[in-house]
Amino acid sequence: MVVFSEIESALNIRNNIDSYSTESGVYMHFVDEKGLKLLKGVCPVNFEKHGKIKLGLVYIGKAQNMKQRLRWHLGIINIKHVNICNGTLSTLRHSYMANHSDIECLSQQDKLNEFLDNYVYIKYCLSDQYKSIEEEMIRKYSPPLNIQGNTNPFIATNKERRKAIRDAYREKFVC
Repeated sequence: MVVFSEIESALNIRNNIDSYSTESGVYMHFVDEKGLKLLKGVCPVNFEKHGKIKLGLVYIGKAQNMKQRLRWHLGIINIKHVNICNGTLSTLRHSYMANHSDIECLSQQDKLNEFLDNYVYIKYCLSDQYKSIEEEMIRKYSPPLNIQGNTNPFIATNKERRKAIRDAYREKFVC
């Protein structure tokens, strides 16, 4: 049986990142209703409540090292020019930026961090079966920002937008 943590704000996780486990596991990203209005066409099909806040499930991921993966997605590491040019920017960060109505370039990492801190919530479970758990959950929940192993119709739009924002960055800042 898979047991997930309580849902926490991305800001709380960022502020307490050193307390997180380095074990493997699966994590789920949720965006509140205000944040979803900033993500063009991102329409979750699954929702959860966090107190009085309604949260839409937008992404499920796996982590060999949970603390490291949280640091990566929250923009604590791997957001420099070399990471963007070499394609080592978090794919989730890339998707958030490509679909955000107020972000025009992958260079706007601070703006994305502000979005994450204000509108994103995360829960996770620790398990050495993280690969199979992630695959099963993506098939079950079809979150709009997952690309691999997913049937959500938003994938094509997400891929187009990701390519456009990556190409615009590489044109503006020579890679």
